[in-house]
Amino acid sequence: MLDRYRLLARVGRGGMGVVWRAHDSLLRRDVAIKVLVSGNDRAVLREARAAARLTHPSIVTVYDVAPSGDNLWIVMELVHESVTLSEMVSRLGPLPAPVVTRIARSLLSALSHAHDKGVLHRDVNPHNVLLASDRVVLIDFGIAAPVGRASSAVAGTPGYIAPERYGGGPHTAAADLWSLGATLYTAMESRPPCVAPDPTADPGPSGLLGRVVGGLLTDDPYSRLSARAALSALASAKDPV
Repeated sequence: MLDRYRLLARVGRGGMGVVWRAHDSLLRRDVAIKVLVSGNDRAVLREARAAARLTHPSIVTVYDVAPSGDNLWIVMELVHESVTLSEMVSRLGPLPAPVVTRIARSLLSALSHAHDKGVLHRDVNPHNVLLASDRVVLIDFGIAAPVGRASSAVAGTPGYIAPERYGGGPHTAAADLWSLGATLYTAMESRPPCVAPDPTADPGPSGLLGRVVGGLLTDDPYSRLSARAALSALASAKDPV
């Protein structure tokens, strides 16, 4: 791996590994490489294969996965000149509804594609959304799993985990959509939704986008808004200028 890829700069660190900007000397292009501590090679390869099945402009492309010493490297598309949604909200505070609408459309389309291919993301949150000048990209399928193989263990980021998961329910496409709703809520309110028994304790955003986000945050996964229904509801919303 080191003969082909030259690590240039560390661009991020998470619970599962370190992400580097690197250069592919064979194809002469810059890439992103996530370096994972080896230990569950079969699970990582399964997850990488699941993510590699996805081809969508709003999903980061996986190019390769291979061992390197005691680590595993996942080689991915490098999204140039981008920031995470979390960083954007930290800098600017609540984002305008037309901007969040654009983000919502891209991510709903991405998740719809992944779910149609039988892949669950399992960790949709503002840190895993990249914003570039012309793209919105969902990244880090590091704990992705094929539908039907997801563990019953609660995986994900606190504040963005669907309520049924805490009750021991399986992770489903609907759980991904709840996490997306919480992510969009954060983009509009600068904080994740308050999960409380009293729905009036956290009324959330208003308007068409607010209703869509509310539909994604429905407690009952069987009543939760689907990706296609949410996209249809947002079809009439205005795009950002």
